[in-house]
Amino acid sequence: MSEFVSGTEFKRVLPESDSSIKPEKCKKVVLCSGQVYYDLLAERAKNKRTDVAIVRVEQLAPFPFNSLSAQLK
Repeated sequence: MSEFVSGTEFKRVLPESDSSIKPEKCKKVVLCSGQVYYDLLAERAKNKRTDVAIVRVEQLAPFPFNSLSAQLK
């Protein structure tokens, strides 16, 4: 419930949150939304991949080009 109180905001793009995923080592960035994120996290952990970043796009329309561009840099 604390995430829904005043002073919070909707985030259009949620960046990679795993600190073991280093930008300089990434070979791929996977964009996803919703429940698929948790399936991808499980597969990445199962395969012990540290070269794939997962970025969540939470707003599809209008597409958040600026927010996503900032994350991809």
